[in-house]
Amino acid sequence: MHLYKLKLYKFINFQVLIHFLLILFITSLIIFGNQFFLVLNQSLRDGLFVSELLPLLFLKFIRDTPFILGLSLAIAITYTLNKLYKTSEIIPIINGGLNELRIAKLIMPLVLIVVMLTGFLSIYYVPEIKFKITELKDIAKTRPDYIFFKEKNFQRFQNNKITFYTSKINEISQSEQELENVFIFFHEDEKLIISKIAHKFLTSDGKNILLKLENGSIYESFTNIDNLPRITNFKNYELVLFSNSVTKKHIDNDVNSMKFLNLFKSDNFKNLAEIQYRTSIPVSLLVISLISVFFAKINTRGRRNFSVGLSLITYILYYNMLMFVNTQIQSSGLIALALIPHAIFICLLVIIFHFRNNLILR
Repeated sequence: MHLYKLKLYKFINFQVLIHFLLILFITSLIIFGNQFFLVLNQSLRDGLFVSELLPLLFLKFIRDTPFILGLSLAIAITYTLNKLYKTSEIIPIINGGLNELRIAKLIMPLVLIVVMLTGFLSIYYVPEIKFKITELKDIAKTRPDYIFFKEKNFQRFQNNKITFYTSKINEISQSEQELENVFIFFHEDEKLIISKIAHKFLTSDGKNILLKLENGSIYESFTNIDNLPRITNFKNYELVLFSNSVTKKHIDNDVNSMKFLNLFKSDNFKNLAEIQYRTSIPVSLLVISLISVFFAKINTRGRRNFSVGLSLITYILYYNMLMFVNTQIQSSGLIALALIPHAIFICLLVIIFHFRNNLILR
């Protein structure tokens, strides 16, 4: 009997694991593709560089991993068990005395692994990712328009204090451009810089933008007829086009990106709301996993099978309800609202369980 349960445990968990990995891969592609278009649209609005698109894309994808993991597991459980019901492979198991609760107990080790991983990500890792995303966006928003050059066009920046011209722009890499025949005139200082070649590049930390000019000349005081102009030739000359001065204070105070332990240092309702939200993600996945086991047996013989659709809709409703309640708690301060989503879906689980038992008894 023990050997039979061991084989049964391996068989069901292996099937759920295979479908979980497959659905995880497909879901990841869909989410990643959706994020690609969102980030591309954001780059046009916020002035992100090409070199920043891919890091921001991956950061947003990692931020969504708790949702992706939970959704993939819920669908995998329902799909696997539903398939076993359809092919009658699970009939001997049920005849052997295993109901939905015992089947749920068999897959519980796999469920708990995913729940713990989701909990770790949502509680500790995702806030760090949110911090980096917010910092990257803030840096991009503070960049002035004059760092984006156009070739064969006299451009005026900083309230007409600087006139810039370049005859050609070559893309060297995602973070570097080569400019030909550069002309820069500073109106207040009456200083003109002319260079044959210049390189504009973004520093590795993404915070500073430099312009390195090569083989050029600096003309000063040439508009003053009383003095001879000063001409300085150079091989290399560096200008700082933009230096980020964004303060991180407002980011540090954002509860969404605050470290979990720091949330306990202050007992204001926003911190408490964020604590309950992060801990609610793995709890909701555990509840949804149990509900998914019961959904698997719905309409197994019918032409229209809504089992997977029910798991999908239930998970999305649960997840969005948690976010909505979190927003309401942060605005109203009613911490008791945090229990409502869990109470609703636990009641749903109990109703389905009693409904199934009543059918069996009849």
